[in-house]
Amino acid sequence: MIKLWDKPKGEVVIDLEIMEVSRQRLKKFGLELDQYAIGLGYSGGENPPNEGGWFDLSKIDFSKKANFQVTMPTAFLNFLESDQDTKIIAQPRLRGLEGEEMSYLVGDKIPIPRTSFQPYAAGGVPQQPLTSFEYEDVGIDIKITPRIHYEGEITLELEMNIKSVGGTGIADIPIISTREIKNIIRLKDGETNLLAGLLKDEERLSTRGIVGLKSIPVLGGLFSGTEKTVQQWDVLMTITPYIIRSIPLTEDDLKPLWINVGSSFASAKDSGATTNLGDGTSQEILRGQRRQAQPGVSGGGGQNRVSLSPGNFEITEGREFRVSVVVQSAEEINSMTLNLSFNPQVIELKQVVQGSIATRLGQDVPFLQNIDNSSGTCTIGFSSTDVARGFKGSGRVASLVFQSIAKGESPLSFTSVTASSPTGTAVQFETPDGRVRVR
Repeated sequence: MIKLWDKPKGEVVIDLEIMEVSRQRLKKFGLELDQYAIGLGYSGGENPPNEGGWFDLSKIDFSKKANFQVTMPTAFLNFLESDQDTKIIAQPRLRGLEGEEMSYLVGDKIPIPRTSFQPYAAGGVPQQPLTSFEYEDVGIDIKITPRIHYEGEITLELEMNIKSVGGTGIADIPIISTREIKNIIRLKDGETNLLAGLLKDEERLSTRGIVGLKSIPVLGGLFSGTEKTVQQWDVLMTITPYIIRSIPLTEDDLKPLWINVGSSFASAKDSGATTNLGDGTSQEILRGQRRQAQPGVSGGGGQNRVSLSPGNFEITEGREFRVSVVVQSAEEINSMTLNLSFNPQVIELKQVVQGSIATRLGQDVPFLQNIDNSSGTCTIGFSSTDVARGFKGSGRVASLVFQSIAKGESPLSFTSVTASSPTGTAVQFETPDGRVRVR
């Protein structure tokens, strides 16, 4: 059991191609003022204010124009147009173990200010500002967890996080724009998947001018300025997984694992068998049985035998006939699996009927049957619901219902027989071959 589960993990190589495309267009034209206000102030003329900025009331004279100052805005005529294109390409290759997370980050670290207030003295009111910086990852962050399947396919748990600076807020603190994708995809070995459509398109249009004058048709453009900004941003990514080391499999890994799903431990206990493995007494009984059993393979010497009844006979074409699988065992058998082969061009297996051995082991005993007429094979098996109870003696495992479809001969042979006792010891069987002639 340890050898079956203790296996090295598979390894994969994942090729990523990431292309980030951005374009920014800016048009700025028209009249722009440095300030949209006119200022009027009293200067005092020949009687300026004192050093403290105060005027002598007895010398204030509002009748003279020379005692006033007027500030006018400065006008600028803009005719700016810009177009910026950016393209960033990354082609990382990641290698990792099956079931382990792989991560890839491309981008920058943006400082984000954090301000807290501390008291000037112990026990005082927090009034002193203390600013610290935390760095935020901005860019493309990809996390992938691969899982290898026995069919040569790979399941990828993909998590993609895209962060970018979307502008500035209060006190010029950066605004982080985030887009996140979580997906699970299944690809074949070497299959490429395209991830696109993460498009961000922003368009801003702002107009500033002198109130009233900017709304005059045609002439309003002489008293206003227009700014138009268009930003387009997209990310394309292709992902291609390759299996470089798969999980090794042996013939023991392909054998069926018998699990009773039809009955509970309580029903088996009521039938007179002790099946509660969590109980210390039953575990001691099983340990004692294993210590008494000899290691290695038991049986043999002609005492244990799996045969076909009838074994050799003739039949005409187009007829239906039955062959019984009979087991004779001097050892107690807890589970058994048989693989039978035949010539599918001469005979065809239509049905497998459960025999008397399975019913003697109890109710709801798992019974396995698998028919493959294309390859001419059949798998039959059973397993006791009680790990400490088995079958001993002779009996019929199953009845095979065949149909003769063409003239010729077909051997009936057991390619493999696997059986075990309640103590877990393997039991060996003799398997004489049979033969059917169709005329």
